[in-house]
Formats: sequence, C-alpha cells, structure tokens
Amino acid sequence: GWTIEAAEAVCVGEGVGPTDALDLLTHLVEKSLVVADARVRPPRYHMLETIRQYAREKLADANDDESVGERHLAYFLRFAETAEPCYFHPDQLQWYAVTDAELDNIRAALEWSLARARAESGLRLASALDRYWVARLHWREASGWLERLLELPARDPQSAVRAKALWILGHIYYYYGSTAALRATEESLRM
Repeated sequence: GWTIEAAEAVCVGEGVGPTDALDLLTHLVEKSLVVADARVRPPRYHMLETIRQYAREKLADANDDESVGERHLAYFLRFAETAEPCYFHPDQLQWYAVTDAELDNIRAALEWSLARARAESGLRLASALDRYWVARLHWREASGWLERLLELPARDPQSAVRAKALWILGHIYYYYGSTAALRATEESLRM
C-alpha cells in the first residue's frame, strides 16, 4: 500500500506532473483498479495482487521500472531518515505505527538497493531504522539486510555510512548473543 504523498514522490516524472498524481490516482480508484482505505489517517491505497502484477509488467515494458525504483528508494530513504529521531520522541507510537504500515515498502526499497548495488542508500535506510528494528524485535531481519548491504562493493570502504551500519549491526547482534557484536563494533570504531 501507499499514501498520496508516496505516490506523488514516486510517480512524478516522465510526463506525470505533481498535480497529475492525485488526478490519476482518483481515476484509478473510480475504475476499481486501486482501492482506497479511508479508515486510516493518512488514507492508504492498494491494488489487488493480479492488478499489481499486471501493472508491474506494464512498467517494465515501458522501461520505467529503473527510474520508478530509484524514486521509490529515495522516498523511503527520506522517510526512514525523517523517522529516525522520532522513535525517541513523545510521538514515537505514531511513528512506529506509520513504519509498520510502510514496512513492505521499506523491504522493497532495501531489495532494490541490493539488486542495484546501491550500498550507501541501502545502508542509510537500514541504519536509520535501528530503533524500529530493535523495538519490533526484527533483529535477524535487520542484521540480514545490513550484512548483505555491507558485502556490496563500496566507493569508500571507510565511509561514515559504513561505520554507522557496522555499529548498528553490532548493536543488533548484541540482542541475540552473537560474538560477532564485538567484531562489528570494533571495526566501526576503527573506521
């Protein structure tokens, strides 16, 4: 699913202007190709699985999947980095709920970053969710994302992004008793 804000960020481009996204989404809802859930705030939209598969094929046929995938990754990277300090804020329960709703999109963005070797963006995204992963007990999933992203070739193997990711990996390893926690945090400190 998605919000109108996400649709505007991901779909604007290649002939779709900022004001077009809402009109197009409204048209798809009227045609029952997209379902609107107004019971939640902000409203969320989704497609039936068969329609989503068809839409994905059409996107690939139009050779738009690369640019849309990059905008999707960029949007959810901004989302995660905006949410990061909010997990420690008085509104934290709201931010956890919003992140819960976006988790499949976050996973898709992380998969995209892995498939396209966008290590830095993927590491920033996974790292920004450190508090979320821990609070929601997604330790194994988080460490899996970070491990795979850290294995990708890096432009700067000593970057602050990689050091932060290693620190967070050590933090997450700590929760399930891995001896690798010490190695990851020491490597982070060396960097």
